[in-house]
Amino acid sequence: MNRAMTIISDIPSNKEGIKIFADAVVNAVMNGDTDPLEVRAKIDAIEKIIKAVKDDVAFRDAVLDRADLEPDKSFDFQGVKFTKAESARYDYSDDKVWNDYKNEEDEIAAYRKEREELLKSLKEPTEINGVLCYPPAKKSTTYVRVTF
Repeated sequence: MNRAMTIISDIPSNKEGIKIFADAVVNAVMNGDTDPLEVRAKIDAIEKIIKAVKDDVAFRDAVLDRADLEPDKSFDFQGVKFTKAESARYDYSDDKVWNDYKNEEDEIAAYRKEREELLKSLKEPTEINGVLCYPPAKKSTTYVRVTF
């Protein structure tokens, strides 16, 4: 078995195991056993790996082929519930009325954005065209962005 599959094999695949694993990672950081930036970089790398694997057409086909061997729509495999499902998308762009609605929606969204920019520029309540306007309440969260 190659190194990647050895690592995958060590990852828990049930709710309890996932929670235990996540708690162990957080505790290692909180106890000072490992650098939080290193862990964050690795966690973000794992997310990118997961996305790349799940987005791979051959992998998705292999998963579907394997799931199709199961007779039921929902089935249990190694303690994990899998459900075969289908996603549908509709293209309405050939319908003139739908396009008219979509264009109106886009125009209204542009007006709303313009209004939001105006309100964000206010520092105190201000009368605009006879209407008292208030600056929006600002909520912010400080975080660390990771870029590879």
